[in-house]
Amino acid sequence: MSDSDVVKHDLKTAPNTPAIDWEDFSEPVPLPDDDAEPPFEDLPMAIKPPVVTRVTDEELVSAPYRSVGQMGAIMGGKKIVGSGWVGARRAFFTAGHCVYHPKFGGWVTWAAIAPRYNNNVVPTYTVASVYALKGWLDSSKREFDMAACVVTVSFATTEPPLAFDAGILPGLNFTAIGYPAKPVPGYDFNGKRMWKCVGDFIRTKKNRLYAANNFTSGGSGGPWCETGRLGVVSGLNAARHTDPQIAISPYFASGFQKLYDAVKDF
Repeated sequence: MSDSDVVKHDLKTAPNTPAIDWEDFSEPVPLPDDDAEPPFEDLPMAIKPPVVTRVTDEELVSAPYRSVGQMGAIMGGKKIVGSGWVGARRAFFTAGHCVYHPKFGGWVTWAAIAPRYNNNVVPTYTVASVYALKGWLDSSKREFDMAACVVTVSFATTEPPLAFDAGILPGLNFTAIGYPAKPVPGYDFNGKRMWKCVGDFIRTKKNRLYAANNFTSGGSGGPWCETGRLGVVSGLNAARHTDPQIAISPYFASGFQKLYDAVKDF
């Protein structure tokens, strides 16, 4: 198998959805640091700060926000949260480290997603199986840090799948969406509300995209939509650069199409 091949993992507890209190899922899955050696010294000297705002109730019912949700999971006995988005009739996408994380004991044992969660009670969809890339499972390579999750029932028409672009040319500006949970100066991130972060594309290197983005843990797995085409996803929150204003996404051409092909027909 190659690093971009897909590995499936079934969740044995999925058919029997437990009664859950979404408030219990509050610990954000850690957002990995950049593992590039050394931190890139040739980044632009001046990076325009991202524009970060809460997603409003009015925006929640429009694309792409209506198809983004908070992911809750049990991993290593901990109830953790991340982010994800609907990408097929019965599948959503997230970061690889939201379904398999060596520091949390490996695979998730239970997972679900709550689309449009915004500090309120919303329907949740339980995960039956997860799919990750071999390069992430074997060596935690950042360029393969993406995953797909198949839920037990189809998503509602109010949560239509978002398109994606795995082409060679990234967008020039991204709107990242998700649930950052660690507050930073000026932003009261707490994992309870959906936020959007509009920032410029900075560079591609080592099969990763770098963009202006200050999302923290909890925002893991949230989509990067091309700002000029908000219904199209070209990346996801996967890691933090040493600069707190920069985030990293795997380059979708490294295996996203294979993940989609594995789950598109459920």
